[in-house]
Amino acid sequence: MHWFNYLAGNPADGSKPQAKKLVISDEYFQRVTSALIMRLRQHEEAAVQGDHLNHRLLSLKHHKS
Repeated sequence: MHWFNYLAGNPADGSKPQAKKLVISDEYFQRVTSALIMRLRQHEEAAVQGDHLNHRLLSLKHHKS
C-alpha cells in the first residue's frame, strides 16, 4: 500500500471508500466564510501589533546600552 493511499484512507487495493456528500446552505457558507475572514484579520492584527512591540522593545534595549 502506498503512503498516500494510507493517508487518504484508501484500502490496499487502491479502491476509493464511499464518500458522504455534505450539502450546506449558501447562508451557512457565507456565515462560516465571514467568521473565518474575521478570525484571520484578528490574527494578522495581533501579529502586526506583536511585531511593533518587538521593534519598540529592541529600540529601548539599544537606547539603554
